[in-house]
Amino acid sequence: MALGARPAQLIRAVFGSAARSLAVGLALGMAGAFAASSLLRQYLFGISRLDAVTYAAVLGTLALAGLAATYLPARRAAAVDPIESLRPDRASAK
Repeated sequence: MALGARPAQLIRAVFGSAARSLAVGLALGMAGAFAASSLLRQYLFGISRLDAVTYAAVLGTLALAGLAATYLPARRAAAVDPIESLRPDRASAK
């Protein structure tokens, strides 16, 4: 913001970076879940070890939670006045 970025640009930059990290994390998590599903087969009651609906529901829920956890702080940061963020804190100056 202090360098001339618009609030939408700041949100898009933060959101894009977090979305890439989230995608990598979800992909690694899905690979781990597929690998662990054969080991945990005895604990899965009522679903198969590769149930597509369950994987899609968990993936969607985690993606929404991750994107919401990114968007809300980015929106709040974009609302801060750049002058206020650059001004030294008066309490720390003493």
